[in-house]
Amino acid sequence: MAYEFILVEKEDNIAVVTLNRPPANALNQGLMSELGVLIDQVQADNEIRALVVTGAGEKFFSAGADLKEMPSLFGGETGPGEMTRRGQAIFTKFERSSTPVIAAINGMAFGGGCELALACHFRMAAQSAKIGLVEVNVGIMPGYGGTQRLPRLIGRAKAIEMATLGLQVPAEAAFGIGLLNEVVPDAELLGKAKEFAKRVAAQAPVAVALIIDAIIRGSETDIDQGQNIEAENFEKVVQSADAIEGVQAFIQKRKPNYQGR
Repeated sequence: MAYEFILVEKEDNIAVVTLNRPPANALNQGLMSELGVLIDQVQADNEIRALVVTGAGEKFFSAGADLKEMPSLFGGETGPGEMTRRGQAIFTKFERSSTPVIAAINGMAFGGGCELALACHFRMAAQSAKIGLVEVNVGIMPGYGGTQRLPRLIGRAKAIEMATLGLQVPAEAAFGIGLLNEVVPDAELLGKAKEFAKRVAAQAPVAVALIIDAIIRGSETDIDQGQNIEAENFEKVVQSADAIEGVQAFIQKRKPNYQGR
């Protein structure tokens, strides 16, 4: 598919998608739709074992939703509930993707940009980056899952503080509260993100997918049901060809050759 607002490139068994809507990579409905198509294509491509998401330019990962292109907020035909649920569904695809997704936050990640990063499995940021749910600063609130994912990552108290004050949190501070996995020098961000993606891609794809599934679904329920999910996924993983290959490679003291089945 030819995209208008995103750039996609493959490098070995990883893919990099770049939000490309200058000047701030704002999330209009066209870009959101393309992200939905992209994550479906990644899921269907067995050769892709990790996905990196970043923004074009040096200043913005994404400034969030483009308010000027959201007619539902200003008397348009599309209701705000419908628009919100559509965006939530797209970001949920990222969160529940069996292909690991790494956000490489190259600049400001505000509002919907922050929510996209929250939906990724890993978050790596440049030292100059800032992140925040800033919607309250224009009299609205997060609508793409931010009020649900942020407290699950950093706890309710800090999440309420960030979202109600519309804070723009510097990368080092975001790392300190557990919002980011790593902070790196600006010039090294994309290279480091690709290196990380390759490390994840080298693991057994079946095991990685089932681990992500168990953690995501388990975190949404109580521990007893979560452990049931874990047991079900463990039963699936030990029946995979990758598990047999992994154990044999360990015994034979060689590098495993995972096939993703």
